[in-house]
Amino acid sequence: MKKRLYNLFLLLFAFLLFFPFTLQAQQTEGLISFTAKVVEIKDSVSKTSSEGGEFTQQNLYLEAISGPRQGEFFLYEGISEVEVANQKIYQVGDKVFVDVFSTDEGGEIVYVTEYVRSKS
Repeated sequence: MKKRLYNLFLLLFAFLLFFPFTLQAQQTEGLISFTAKVVEIKDSVSKTSSEGGEFTQQNLYLEAISGPRQGEFFLYEGISEVEVANQKIYQVGDKVFVDVFSTDEGGEIVYVTEYVRSKS
């Protein structure tokens, strides 16, 4: 009986140890990350936050300059009703990190995550 409880405990421990890794793999499935260059500012809107501060949202036309989608163009639709803290304002020629998520319907959602800070 003790051996059976011990084996059950080991099995439960192994399951709990590796379960978070399977969740993480599911969350990043369909994610592609790469660097891109801002080719065009499609639209830029200044808004006032619920706290009274000013912020700017932009729609950007991007060209992938590295990664598996190099040479492809993407539209980042950053103008929305969602207030994003520390929203960056991008200029044509800026290099940025981009995440592209595949949707269940076969579409893609494009996010600009940050400036590329390296000189290369």
